[in-house]
Amino acid sequence: MSAQPARMNQHEQQSDGIGLLKWVERIGNKLPNPFMLFLYLIAILMIVTALLSFFHVAAIDPIPIGPGVYPLL
Repeated sequence: MSAQPARMNQHEQQSDGIGLLKWVERIGNKLPNPFMLFLYLIAILMIVTALLSFFHVAAIDPIPIGPGVYPLL
């Protein structure tokens, strides 16, 4: 009798793994082509960059170049 519950637990674990794989496959099928996904991300980056530039957002170098400090590039 003890062998049967072990089989059920193993079967339940296996079905949970299969359910996870089916979920991942379903989500993966809804994603667009990788090339189009790349183009969408580039377009979003361009829009965010333009908005930040419009509002004069800038990054400041935390290491000031002064006497005795030479840039490596």
